[in-house]
Amino acid sequence: MYARGGRVAVAAGAAALTLLAGPGAWAAQGELGAGAGTEAGAGSGAGEVSGTVPAPDAGSAPAPVPAPAPDAGSAPAPGTEPGPGTKPAPEPGTKPAPEPGTKPAPEPGTKPAPDPGTKPAPEPLDVEARLYPDSDFVAPGRSLGVRAIAGVNTGTVQRAGLTLSLPPGVTYVKDIDDATSGSCKPSADGRSLSCTPNGGVGEVSAYVELKVGADVAPGTVLTFTNTVDIGDAVDSKPENNVRTEKVTVRTPADLGVKWTTKPKGPVKVGQEVLTEVTVTNHGPGAAPLDAVSFWMGFDHWPVKSPGYPPCWADPGTMICDVFRELAPGETLKYAFTWKFPKTAAGTEYRVPASLYSANPLDPNRANDKDELVFKIVKAGTPKPSPSPKPSGSPTPTPTPSPSSAPSPAGGSGQLAATGAGMPVAGLTAGAGALVLTGGALVVARRRRSS
Repeated sequence: MYARGGRVAVAAGAAALTLLAGPGAWAAQGELGAGAGTEAGAGSGAGEVSGTVPAPDAGSAPAPVPAPAPDAGSAPAPGTEPGPGTKPAPEPGTKPAPEPGTKPAPEPGTKPAPDPGTKPAPEPLDVEARLYPDSDFVAPGRSLGVRAIAGVNTGTVQRAGLTLSLPPGVTYVKDIDDATSGSCKPSADGRSLSCTPNGGVGEVSAYVELKVGADVAPGTVLTFTNTVDIGDAVDSKPENNVRTEKVTVRTPADLGVKWTTKPKGPVKVGQEVLTEVTVTNHGPGAAPLDAVSFWMGFDHWPVKSPGYPPCWADPGTMICDVFRELAPGETLKYAFTWKFPKTAAGTEYRVPASLYSANPLDPNRANDKDELVFKIVKAGTPKPSPSPKPSGSPTPTPTPSPSSAPSPAGGSGQLAATGAGMPVAGLTAGAGALVLTGGALVVARRRRSS
């Protein structure tokens, strides 16, 4: 009985291996079985040799072959369920689910979530000094806006103040509007400003007006320094607690804008009108210029104007870029041609031109803009017909009639109540006739006396 059980097990294993090896193994198995049977017959006559697989009886089906057990952690064959006590392998490109009772690993570059019931660790404190002058240059005697900030990047702090150090020749004027979230006070010597947040809590942002002395020479480099003050707090990045910026003093330069070509009187509808604006650097120094802007409005637009670049249209506005410096005496010209429709008759149209941004070196802001005004009238307005010239024939005396037309002298155009009711024109004609008659009589008397 034991030998037969062993033979059955061996036969089952051999059959499984044959199935895995393919059809070619069946042929080899047949040959091997035939050889084994021959050897068995020769050795024992009719008995079976221990360890060999008996051939199946003719007409009987082969014994079923059990499927091999899957390896631990390997994916089951397609269409099959995982075996008891095993877990399916994850799909390609996915991450396996965490084991029960374990905590998933954090994503790369992220912080792990704190355990339940614990407080997260406080972020390290980082307060940064920031400094923004309105311009990189300024003229002697001119004002300059400077914004200084003590900004909290991370962490919390009870108070973040700042100290703005001023260079020689620069004085504090005032805080600009309501742009300062705190208060600033100059030091006794005027060389610095101390700014604190409102209520002494939080961060502070100061926007102040400073003035450069008129005696500061062009070419002087002004150095401004902003230093944050956080009291006893510890900053994790103390290297950004100080910020420095430089501003250069330059020679003043007066930029001016003017409509140099414009209509001298009313313009007719349908008439093409050429206009031109000129930008001039009146000196004495070179002047930086960003752009020139023209407020065209929405009712009318020029039929001809400078193209792009440098000019481009914004709603209601045309802007012509420059973005360079103009030498003393240098000019820029922009020409526009206008043509107004009939609906514009009887109206005025205004087109202001101005520098796009103020020039910090400009000592005269009054000529930074100019306005063009069109007075539009109907086309082909008839001229008044000339009055007819008097002829040699006598003019009949007009019949008096009441009139209500106003007179330059006032009243209704008639004389005062004299009973005659004769208009002024009739009296004038009668007086003229009398003068002529009198003149003729005088001539006749002189001839007789001679």
